[in-house]
Amino acid sequence: MVTGMGSQSDSVLSRHEAKYHVPVHALDRVRRYMQPFMRPDRYAADKPGFRYRVTSVYLDSENLELYRMTARGIKNRFKLRMRWYDDDSEQPVFLEIKRRADQVVRKRRVAVGHDLAATVLRATAGPSLDASTESMRGSAVDEFAMLAARSRAKPMLLVRYWREAYESLGPDPVRITFDTALEHAVTTTGALLGRGEALQWKPTPHDGAIIEIKFTEVFPAWVRGLIDEMQLQKQSIPKYCLSVDEVLRSGDRGFASPALRASMGI
Repeated sequence: MVTGMGSQSDSVLSRHEAKYHVPVHALDRVRRYMQPFMRPDRYAADKPGFRYRVTSVYLDSENLELYRMTARGIKNRFKLRMRWYDDDSEQPVFLEIKRRADQVVRKRRVAVGHDLAATVLRATAGPSLDASTESMRGSAVDEFAMLAARSRAKPMLLVRYWREAYESLGPDPVRITFDTALEHAVTTTGALLGRGEALQWKPTPHDGAIIEIKFTEVFPAWVRGLIDEMQLQKQSIPKYCLSVDEVLRSGDRGFASPALRASMGI
C-alpha cells in the first residue's frame, strides 16, 4: 500500500453493482455455492473469517444534499467519502468520488497519507487546495476538494462495518462482498480514525448481511444461478443513507441544518 504526505495511486473504475439482503443464517449456503468460483480477496485472505473492518467518513452539506439525491433515487448522483481499512496511521486513506449514472457506478479513488487527507478535510471550507498541494492540481485529490467546496460538503458521518470479501477465480472480474455489523457515529471534525473526538458509535439497523455483487458487463452464468437458487431480490441498500435515516430518527439535534431538522419535525 502507498503511504506518505504526497503519495498517490489514482484509479478510475466503472462497473455495475447489485445489492441484496441475506439473512445471516443463509450465508453458509451462499459460501458453498460460490466456493468453486471465488476465493478470498488479497486483503481478506489472511484475516480471520476473511473479514476486515471498513470505516468511512462521508461528506455532505448541512442540508444533506448528497444524501437526498440518493434517497430520491436521482439517476445521476455522487458521494464523497474518505475510507480506510486499518486503524494504523501508517496505512493510507482512500479518497473516493463515487458517481452513479443510472445503473453504472464510476468510482475515482486515490490513496494518500494521513497528513494529506487531513489537509483535504480542511480544504472543504475553501474553493481549492492551498499552495502546499499545488502539485495535486487536476488530480483526484483536487477534484475531491473542488466537489466538496462546490457542494458545501464537510465531514458529517462515520460509517463502519465488517466486510467478508471474495474475488473471481476465473477471467470474469466479479467481486462479491458480505457486509455485517453496520454502525455509525456523528462527527463534528471528521477526525481520521476517530482520533481527537469523543465518538458515540451506534448500530445502524438492517436485516442480516448486505451482499454486493460487482461486475463489469454481465453476470457470469453461475452468478445468475446463485441469485435464482437463493431467490435474491435486488434492492437499493445505501449504507450512508441507512445510517443518516437512523440519526434523523433518533432526533440528534447536532446533526444537519436547523432548517432541515425543523422541516422534518426534529
